[in-house]
Amino acid sequence: VANLKLPDSPPPEPEKEDDNPNAPNKFEQLMKAACHIKQNEMEGKKRKFEKMPAFLKAGVYYTNKLAEVRQQPYYQRLFAYELINSEANAEFYRG
Repeated sequence: VANLKLPDSPPPEPEKEDDNPNAPNKFEQLMKAACHIKQNEMEGKKRKFEKMPAFLKAGVYYTNKLAEVRQQPYYQRLFAYELINSEANAEFYRG
């Protein structure tokens, strides 16, 4: 009796296969749950975006464009700002 080793947990039960091919399987249920979670997450972000002023909404799409400039020291950023500002003003006056 001293050498008797009992398993830590019972062996897993075999999964029952449905005869109905239209019944949702575990993967389908998992994907639906993941989509529901993602949809709720995106809904919160969408509400936040819709509350933003128009000038910020327009700027959201261009934030990656200047990522390298933001990493530069102050005077390089100032120079880039002046270039961008003059280009934007010129475009504004052109209509």
